[in-house]
This record gives sequence, C-alpha cells and structure tokens, in this order.
Amino acid sequence: MITITLDKCLHEMGLSMNKLAVISETRPNTVIDIAKRNAQRIDFVTLDKLLNGLNEIAIERGIERRFTVKDIIDYEYTRGELPDDQTGGDEKNKEAT
Repeated sequence: MITITLDKCLHEMGLSMNKLAVISETRPNTVIDIAKRNAQRIDFVTLDKLLNGLNEIAIERGIERRFTVKDIIDYEYTRGELPDDQTGGDEKNKEAT
C-alpha cells in the first residue's frame, strides 16, 4: 500500500501548505490535495518541486536534514490487496476471452 506522508514533513518543519506551494512554485490546491491524501496521482515534476522546496526551506533554516522521495511517499507490501479501482493493467491491451 502506498501512503502519502507529505503532511508529516510539513508538521516536522512547522510549515504551512501555502508556504510550500509558494516556495516550490506548485499550485496551492495541488499541495493541499497531496498533503491531505486526496490526490490520485503525483507527477514526477511536482514531486521534484515539492522536494526542492522542502530542502530549500531546510537550508534557509540551517537544518541539515535533506528530504527524499521516501519522506513523502511510503510503501508497504500488503499481499493480495489492491485498491478497488485498480484493474491490473491497460484494458485496451487485454486479450478477449
């Protein structure tokens, strides 16, 4: 199972979603959706911007910690569990039975 943990990063840094949006040049609604775990997907460019924003703020504050993908996205293997909307592949490429 994949869990978005951006909210933990924001809390750790004492940072508002709006401040991260401004620093990372990301739409505020995008940051809010990701932080509140309402986003269905995250674009790699957006992920890169968010991480760069978090790290820029950490540097400004003299914090040595650097944020990585693992700080925003957590993955735990859960055997046999798939989200209700996951079909396992592209429907167009499935063979007819």
